[in-house]
Amino acid sequence: MHIGSNSELVKFFDPVTNSTSTLPLPSLKGTESIVRCSKHGWLLISSQGSSGEQLFFLNPFTSERIDLPNMECHQDGFTFSSPPTSPECMVICYAVSPVDVDIYTICRGVYGWKFSRAEKKGIHFKNSHSNPVYHQGLFYIMGMTGNLCIHDPKQMDENRATKFMNLPRRPCASIRRSYLLESRGKLLSVFTGPMGRFLRVFELKQTTMAWKEIHNLEDTMLFLSSTSLLSATSSGADISGLGNKVFLDRFSGRDGIFYSLATRKFHTFWSGRNSSDWRDTKEYTYSAWIQGRS
Repeated sequence: MHIGSNSELVKFFDPVTNSTSTLPLPSLKGTESIVRCSKHGWLLISSQGSSGEQLFFLNPFTSERIDLPNMECHQDGFTFSSPPTSPECMVICYAVSPVDVDIYTICRGVYGWKFSRAEKKGIHFKNSHSNPVYHQGLFYIMGMTGNLCIHDPKQMDENRATKFMNLPRRPCASIRRSYLLESRGKLLSVFTGPMGRFLRVFELKQTTMAWKEIHNLEDTMLFLSSTSLLSATSSGADISGLGNKVFLDRFSGRDGIFYSLATRKFHTFWSGRNSSDWRDTKEYTYSAWIQGRS
């Protein structure tokens, strides 16, 4: 999905049917809205309107909106742990500087943001192109080289709440585009080369803190963008046979492109694209993958 500039119309693209539709969201009218994160069928949006900068949840299918306390939205990444209607929902955002990282968290029912700052202490860490991932009670932020910053929101001692690591080691030569996501209870990373000349998927082996390459996703599909990363299975009757593919926020003309781990190439379903890179494609910045209503 993609929000146009100063528009209440949201565009939806279905990569399987290659179809586009629109949906009006009056609450976005007259604002400059940016999708920061998409999970559980909800969007986390920052909006610049007449009353200043706002951060809020929005369900595009029901138009339900949940506002968050104001804060500066010039952050490097956002995520939330569970649906915003859940009493367990926690939001985190962070900003990385050359020497430290500023982390803001807020829990449902709490009015103000909690702030903490962690020093890198000599560890080289530059954030990747994806949002943090909430996994087994911890927030994981991946660096461009594959190493991790781990934040424990339940740690009372702020000096121990955030830990930078030199591990895992860089899994491949690329530092161009790297993403972190959860799939079937596991942490996966995706690295891409210049102009998409390669795309490689890795699984984190937490016992050794090392990335192990995955050559076959079987019936799993991955969906990548800078604001949202989703994993789904293709076992349903309507989408069987679509596993082992990585869908991107890029288009070749009007066709969405995907990467097949079987052919090691980029394809489209309709125009017959069959290429070794994503040259001559267009990226939709601040677009987001979202799971629609069943």
